[in-house]
Amino acid sequence: MFETNPDIVRISAEPISMWNGGPTRRWAAVRCPEATMPTEYGGYVGNYVCQGCMEPTVGVYRVKRMSEVARIWVCAACRSPGKAKL
Repeated sequence: MFETNPDIVRISAEPISMWNGGPTRRWAAVRCPEATMPTEYGGYVGNYVCQGCMEPTVGVYRVKRMSEVARIWVCAACRSPGKAKL
C-alpha cells in the first residue's frame, strides 16, 4: 500500500476574476496541473470557471441574468435555454 507523506504540500489553483467584471479563471502563483499558462503579471492561469455553476470549462459566454443588471460569464450548459442553472 502507498502511504501519503504529510510533508508534501499540494498546490492547487483558485478561481479569480481576470478583471473587474471579467471572466473567472483558475490561477496559481506557481505552475501546477490546474494552471499552466504564464501571465504577464505573474502567476499561471488555467481553465475558465463558469460563474453560474462554478465548474471549470474550456470557454465562457457573457450573459445577462434576468433578475440583475450586471452580466456574468457562464458555460454552454448554463447558457442553453431549458438547462439554465442560473
